[in-house]
Amino acid sequence: MRTIRGLFVVLLAAMALVTLACGDDSRKGDLDASPDADTDSDTDTDTDTDTDTDTDTDSDTDTDSDTDTDTDTDTDTDTDTDSDVDDTCTATLADYLSLPGVCAASESDCTAGVVPGDEQGDCGAGLVCCLAEDACTSESTMGMLECQTEECMTGMQAGCEGDGWCCYTMDTVDGGSTVGEGDPCEVTLEVTMFGEIAFAGVCVDDGADCEGGYVPGGQSGNCVSGLDCCIDTDQCDALMGGDYTECQEETCSSTFGLPFGCPDYQNCCAVF
Repeated sequence: MRTIRGLFVVLLAAMALVTLACGDDSRKGDLDASPDADTDSDTDTDTDTDTDTDTDTDSDTDTDSDTDTDTDTDTDTDTDTDSDVDDTCTATLADYLSLPGVCAASESDCTAGVVPGDEQGDCGAGLVCCLAEDACTSESTMGMLECQTEECMTGMQAGCEGDGWCCYTMDTVDGGSTVGEGDPCEVTLEVTMFGEIAFAGVCVDDGADCEGGYVPGGQSGNCVSGLDCCIDTDQCDALMGGDYTECQEETCSSTFGLPFGCPDYQNCCAVF
């Protein structure tokens, strides 16, 4: 009896398990067909715009200008002129040509002389600028001067070896032979530094006495053969406007001297 009851209980338990395992189909279908009713949509219509119209402009008109006109008026022109003996120097001929030399204590120490009118040159006080023996033909003279063994009309006895003469290069310009005796004549010299210089005169017999003198090497000028051009006695004053020349009885000590163009047989001498 107990056995049949036990089996009955077991059978009921088994049926309960089967029912739980299979479940209720109709109920399951209700759960699966449940729709999602969430219809949420974002309706944000934010039309925010930045209306910042800041027109800030820098109106700083600072026109600072420094008007400091400070100028240094220090006019210190100190130059050292304390040259010593044996220092190199230069002396200027005719206010134009610079000739090289050496400073010395006295002119007696100079073997090639000094420039007349600029004996000191750029040496210190109390000294003289002794010219070098090749000063006359140095590069600084640019071919305007040449050394000669004999005295020249335009030059000086300095700047050449052996007591030679430093002379301006010059030539007589051929004026032809067209003027007769007693007629006005002319002698033209071409001097390297000064160009052509013409001297007026009158044609006279060759060798005749002539107070105004003759141009050495160009006595005839444009006179016909056998006549010479006696230079007028006012030609020295006319030369260079008369500002740089004068008539002297003695031999010219300057760098420019002519043995004609003055009254009483005087010499026409430069004053520079």
